[in-house]
Amino acid sequence: MADFLHIAVQLIASSFAIPAIVIISKWRFPKRTVVIAASVAVTLLLISNIAVLSFLNANELPLASFIYRAWNTAAVIIFILVVIKQPFRETLFAFLTATTFVLVTDTFALSLRIWLGSALELFWNLLLYSIMVYSAVKIRKPFLAITDYLKKRIYPLCLMPLFLIVCFFMQISVPVPLEHAHNNIPVALMLCLIAISIYGIIFFSFKSLLNQTRLEENMKLMKLHASSLKYQNNITEQTRKSAAVFRHDMRHYTSMILLNLDNGKTDEIRNILSEIDINICKNENINTVQEITGYTLIDTVLSYHMRIGSEARINISVNMERMSDVSVNITELAVALFNALENAINACIKITEHEPRVIKIIGNRRGVQYFIEIANTYTGEVEFNSVTELPVRKGEETQGFGSQSIAYFVQKHNAILQYDVKNGWFKLRLLI
Repeated sequence: MADFLHIAVQLIASSFAIPAIVIISKWRFPKRTVVIAASVAVTLLLISNIAVLSFLNANELPLASFIYRAWNTAAVIIFILVVIKQPFRETLFAFLTATTFVLVTDTFALSLRIWLGSALELFWNLLLYSIMVYSAVKIRKPFLAITDYLKKRIYPLCLMPLFLIVCFFMQISVPVPLEHAHNNIPVALMLCLIAISIYGIIFFSFKSLLNQTRLEENMKLMKLHASSLKYQNNITEQTRKSAAVFRHDMRHYTSMILLNLDNGKTDEIRNILSEIDINICKNENINTVQEITGYTLIDTVLSYHMRIGSEARINISVNMERMSDVSVNITELAVALFNALENAINACIKITEHEPRVIKIIGNRRGVQYFIEIANTYTGEVEFNSVTELPVRKGEETQGFGSQSIAYFVQKHNAILQYDVKNGWFKLRLLI
């Protein structure tokens, strides 16, 4: 009976790696599909492990433990390739973290078995692994946010769980298993506490940095709202002044029309009417928010930069289809477009007036998604940061806040961002 319980515990421990890594990773499929796939994978792994353990015990292979662990590792890797969808760096860190979680839980469970006996071994294992899964669920969102925030800087952090895993194997498996070296239990438990402490320090440290970044994003949103309100207030004020001037001028136009009508000068009347029509068109186009996409905030951003570009003698053309039912936050999209257009205008301003200053904005539907391209001429050379993959000017190592804000928007909404530099054109493409 004791041997049966021990085998059951071993099977449970080996199968919990899949739920652990699934919880702290991004998925290729919808949540329901992933849950079903994980359940099926765990069941198949349990069945295969029973077969593997039976074969190893029957043949008494000297490398039985290694073969068993290698098979389970291979099964988890195959599952990761099928279900998980995220950059390799994030998958690697999630895999090493999940492995560390399993080893910590396994070490606690093994210590309890040695101290309390095997009577409640199955109960303690189920309890500890349930706590592990619950903890993974609670840290999922901040864990994914932190890995997104770190990007390629996460590679050095992968050394930390890797060294912890090596230490665990040296403590609980090599050269003598922990169950045969009871004197090593205090050291093994201390190693568990060290692992938990390290992850706690990393979690709270980077969470504070992440909160600071989000605070900066919220400040940017507030500034955009303030700019939008100020711009619309200026439009209202200038429209009121233009209407007052136009009413004043209309009295003179009316007098001139009546005078020429009495004298039969129809050509003069036509010229006056033509001048009135021109003035009406001018008043309609002064600082108005053009209706382009159907979203007031997006249209305000576009209209504002079209006016700024016109004052800087930049030829800006907009050819965008109306947006409807886009799956992203409109305010955050407006901030991203504000930053992209600001960068484009700043690049064009540096071009001499003898060379073309052009910005082209294109937007259209691509199935259920919406495609945006902002292309602008530029001068000088543009390079890309090897870590963040964001554009920087030659000789500079860091990108501006605008580019970082755009990248943050893309990561948050699982959008696709692409930069292209070719033949004097800098192009930003965004698929949301």
